[in-house]
Amino acid sequence: MTRSRTLHLLLALAVAAAFSATCLTNALADSSSIAQDEEAIRSAVGSLTEVVRGTYEMTKYGFCNDRYCLLGKYLQPDGSASTSETLKEGEHYVFIATCSDVFADVQIRVVDADGKTVGEDDSRAGWPLVAFDPPSTGKYTVTMKLTEADESAFCALAILRGNGVLLSSKVTYDALSRFETAVSTVSEAFAKKNSSVAVCRWSGTWALMGSVGAPGAGMTMSGLSMETGRHVFVCIGDLGVREVNLSLLDSEKAVLKTDDDHKCVVMFQYPTSSDVKYGLKTDIVKAPNGGLVLTGVLDAS
Repeated sequence: MTRSRTLHLLLALAVAAAFSATCLTNALADSSSIAQDEEAIRSAVGSLTEVVRGTYEMTKYGFCNDRYCLLGKYLQPDGSASTSETLKEGEHYVFIATCSDVFADVQIRVVDADGKTVGEDDSRAGWPLVAFDPPSTGKYTVTMKLTEADESAFCALAILRGNGVLLSSKVTYDALSRFETAVSTVSEAFAKKNSSVAVCRWSGTWALMGSVGAPGAGMTMSGLSMETGRHVFVCIGDLGVREVNLSLLDSEKAVLKTDDDHKCVVMFQYPTSSDVKYGLKTDIVKAPNGGLVLTGVLDAS
């Protein structure tokens, strides 16, 4: 039996419990646009982190702490999103995805630098899991695809490795709640100016990027594409994260905008161009016990 299949069997109960909770929270969703975005993120990310907890308890696979290890965005039916990751020989990785629409299906595929598929889960199980041991250190592309869906849904991808980081339910709840509060604050500020914001839906951009780690940890995501217009960038961690920095970079990694004012929450606007590839860098500055930091991209065009 393959390691991916074994993990699927071990996690069946954990996944069922997580998705039962997701069904309930979906039924209680608010009707406003930004509230629906927040609810979709909570459903996908909340259930994903519970599945990751089940994985850790049974296998000791936890979140990677050397990269953005939690990625999320809206996908259209049959739409996909990819991330290029440097994976190391000798390490053991697991990729798991979930979706805010519990009736949809998500698939994962891992491709090496030569375009060869080296791992995939297209079993239509509703929550794909791929375990992968890189034969050599190099760049691999991990793709998450939404299938069996009638409309767009928020999908989330976790990148795990052996002896990775375990997040408690409280840490996840704190981070999601604080992120939702920050997004609502931005939405209310724009509403006062007869404008609005929404979670970014551009195909070339992750709308949510999560990182875990101790003080001094810095994560960078490059190659982000956004349409021409205003975007708001929000960064905040759980209650144990006391200070974060966030920087928007150009394709040469030069800083276009930054907020390093020693705060636990960072927000800034920037007029993006569709002709530029951007990068985002999150730094965890003060977090005595480590923690989860969420970085989001909002469309204010």
